[in-house]
Amino acid sequence: MRAVPLLIPGSILLTVGLALAESPRPAAPAGLKLVPESERPYRRLVIGLDPLLASPFMLPEGTNFEGLGDRRLAAIRRQLYWLNFELMHGQIVNAVPKRTKIFVAVPDPRLHARELGDEREEFREYLKVRARWTPAEIAERIHFFVIGQAVPFPQDIAEPLGTDASGRLVLGIGAEADLFYRETLQQMVRAFPKEFAMHSLPGVNTEGGDVELVRLPGGSLGLVAGHHRVLRWLEYRYSEGILGRSVSTKRIEEVRAAFRKAFFGLEVLFVNEEGLRSPPSPRTSSFTRT
Repeated sequence: MRAVPLLIPGSILLTVGLALAESPRPAAPAGLKLVPESERPYRRLVIGLDPLLASPFMLPEGTNFEGLGDRRLAAIRRQLYWLNFELMHGQIVNAVPKRTKIFVAVPDPRLHARELGDEREEFREYLKVRARWTPAEIAERIHFFVIGQAVPFPQDIAEPLGTDASGRLVLGIGAEADLFYRETLQQMVRAFPKEFAMHSLPGVNTEGGDVELVRLPGGSLGLVAGHHRVLRWLEYRYSEGILGRSVSTKRIEEVRAAFRKAFFGLEVLFVNEEGLRSPPSPRTSSFTRT
C-alpha cells in the first residue's frame, strides 16, 4: 500500500491509499540508452538485396524475353531487378533523411549462382538512374556487407534498442532466434564494429518485426509486441501448436513476464490480447457479405 496525492477539480488535494504493485524500474545495461522507435533519428538504415537471377520471384521469367538480343535482354532484366527492389522496399531510399547511412546486405557470391552480374553495381545504378542520387551521395551513404543468404527484410532479424556509450546502434536479438538470423547479425556487426553492437535478449524470440520500443502515455518507455510473439513463445516453451486455440490469461502473463525480463523490466503490451483469449473460429471468413 502506498499513498498517492491526487489533484481534483477545485484544487482540493486528497491523499488516497492505493494498493498498487510496485513495478520494477527498467534496468538496461550500463551505457545503453533505450530509444523508442518514434524518437530514433534515422542515422542508419539496414536493407537487403535479393540475388540477381534470370527468373526473379513472382516476376516475368527471363526466358520470356530471349531472342530480343543481349543488349535489350540485359536492359529488361535490369528493370525487373529494380522493380523487385521497389516491390520490397518502395521508395525508401528517397524517403529517409539525407543524413541516413544505408547499410545493404548482399548475398555471398560464393554461395549463390549470380547469373547476371554484381548486385552491388546494379544497386548503385538503380540509385543513380531511378533515385537520382549523385555519385558522391552513393559513395558517402551506401555501405555494403556480405551475408550467407539473402535477407530482403532485415527488420525480422533484430530489434533496435538504442545507443551505447560509443554512439553505436545496439540491436537486440532474442536468444531463441533462428541461427540464420543470429549469424546474419553477427556478420553485420563484424563488418561495421563502429556502427553496430549486438545484445542478446534471454528467453524470447524477436523474429517478425512485430516488437517495438514505444513511448507510453505518461512518458515512460514500454514494449509493444504482436500476438504472434505470444504464440511463438508458447509453442517453443511447451512444444505444442496453439494456433486457433484459446490462450489463458495465466499463459499470457507468463509470456509477458518473459518479455519484461528480456527487455529490462519495461511494461509489455500485446496487440490483440482478446483475440488470444477468444480466437476466431477457423470457419469464420474474414470477408463477409452484408
